[in-house]
Amino acid sequence: MNKRIYNAVVAFALVAGMPSDAYSQEPQLVRDFWPGGFNSFLNHGRPLGFREHGSSLLLFANDGGGANKLFRLDDLSGSVTELANVGGPAGYTTTNGGIITSGDNIYFYAQQAGTTNFLLWCVRPGQPAEQLALLPYSLLFAYAGIPLPQGKLLFPGHDAEGGFELWVTDGSAAGTHRVKDINPGTGTSFGSPFPAFQGFDFNGKGYFLANDGTNGPQLWVSDGTEAGTQPFATINEAGATGAVVMLWSKNNDKFIVTGHTGLIASDGTMAGTSVIHAGPYALAHIPGLNYHTADNGFMYFSALENSDWKLYRTQGTTATTELVLEDVVPNQGYPYMTELNGMLYAFWIDGDQNTELLRIDPVAHAVSVVKTFTSTQGINGITNFYGFRNDGEHFYFMGRADDHGRQYWKSDGTEPGTAMVHEFLPTVINGGPDAVDGNMIIFQDRFVYSANDETVGAELFAGEASVGLSEGASDPQALMVWAPASGLIQLRSTAGPIQQVHITDMAGRTVLDRPMAGELHVRMAHQLRPGVYCVSATTRQGRSVRKVFLD
Repeated sequence: MNKRIYNAVVAFALVAGMPSDAYSQEPQLVRDFWPGGFNSFLNHGRPLGFREHGSSLLLFANDGGGANKLFRLDDLSGSVTELANVGGPAGYTTTNGGIITSGDNIYFYAQQAGTTNFLLWCVRPGQPAEQLALLPYSLLFAYAGIPLPQGKLLFPGHDAEGGFELWVTDGSAAGTHRVKDINPGTGTSFGSPFPAFQGFDFNGKGYFLANDGTNGPQLWVSDGTEAGTQPFATINEAGATGAVVMLWSKNNDKFIVTGHTGLIASDGTMAGTSVIHAGPYALAHIPGLNYHTADNGFMYFSALENSDWKLYRTQGTTATTELVLEDVVPNQGYPYMTELNGMLYAFWIDGDQNTELLRIDPVAHAVSVVKTFTSTQGINGITNFYGFRNDGEHFYFMGRADDHGRQYWKSDGTEPGTAMVHEFLPTVINGGPDAVDGNMIIFQDRFVYSANDETVGAELFAGEASVGLSEGASDPQALMVWAPASGLIQLRSTAGPIQQVHITDMAGRTVLDRPMAGELHVRMAHQLRPGVYCVSATTRQGRSVRKVFLD
């Protein structure tokens, strides 16, 4: 097939009077972990903590035994393998969903039965789950682990002599020990009153926030040995107290971290570490929690300048730091972002307290509204508290629009290409997603998620709404579009005379909108740059859309 013709990728036809989500596919029930019901209440498996591990999917779920278990799915056929049953894996942390993988080892936290303590467990290949450490009187919410090479893990361990300090494990109880007493004595180096371990891995080492009791909470580095655990960079004033949060991001070559004098970038060496954007309020956006990390290496941060918040991106150097949007961006503005086809997508709150899905062009510094959602969640009513999931062609999120409950949505970055995946529990304000859990992942090229269905309860589903300009239900021969030569586009319709032609680029911008004289075959000269375009032809039967590539 001529590479200019994209008719193999069928778009959609929007027929007059047909709702925009009419093409949504029926979701696939992947696994009903806890089948049946109890009187008027359903048994809920409540799968959560999704984590891809090699070619498998790891998650927690309740199969009726009274507590969550750790399961592995190798595909979406519904068969599962039970990996651990330890009396209740709680499994939630702010950055990794509660399941942490390092090499072949699978680590997770579980609450100790009948106590407020938490336990760190590990499942090694071919071995039963082994308890590695006990964390007394602790809140799990901010606990995390930092993977190191050879299946090792840095974590906030505890003993009577050192309090909460940096520990390391190789996945076995015998190979679990304290790395260094950073804050000497029984005082914790990870904050008080509730220790919070904050950090990330980069080039085989762990970087984390720690306080030695003298210099305040600063950035430390560790390779898992005492000698290799040292202060790395000053990012806070020595007297900083309270809930001190570390904001960071990374790509393959650099990481950035928020500092009290400005945004710091580093290649992992002292010599390669410097402030690349001065100012006390330059806040890095955490990948995974805040945005989908794109292949172009850009990391995002917000900065307060002249009383206005502005959005920037950087590849980790001063030369690559550039303004994305110079607008009034309040603190915590654009907290959740994803990139698709060179465009940045984010949620924002409009003047009527509705949540807007925005398209931001980081090169043209332009912003437009893709779709307006109803404000229902969070302090500012942000609908999408759990971030985006991006498969490279679309992105998925949670939202509430019009009279629909809060549901999962799919978008290709255009308004007609934004639709509900499926309407679960339409009369409930939170709809399909659980009121407190946003568990969704891209696995084996499918959108996999936990949803609350009125028949089976909160269980595991897969499926992606058929929306947008790349899929659909119209006859693929209703409209053909091709570019036989440079500067020429041809359209042929079998659905009746063409009345209007509308062309947009992949950012959703209109580049041509022209009425036609009613021909079945249209030849049009164009002055378009090379790239992918969406060509829409309107007939009496409705509207058909095709993609065309111009080189």
